[in-house]
Amino acid sequence: MEHELATKVYQVVSLFMKKISTVERLEKYYYDNKVELNLMRKAAPSLYDDLIEEFKLKKQEIIRKEQCQ
Repeated sequence: MEHELATKVYQVVSLFMKKISTVERLEKYYYDNKVELNLMRKAAPSLYDDLIEEFKLKKQEIIRKEQCQ
């Protein structure tokens, strides 16, 4: 996977992640895209790391919202 394609994967995954509202869906979304994410990790490790950080932050955000309900 070229860096340009890795960038597009990052953008798409990040965009759709914003609409997820449960931890279960977030985890499913990650596993559904695992092949692409692994390819991205090899082509652009820093982008992969950034995306994983976004997953972590999104999970924390969801958990905080669930605790407030």
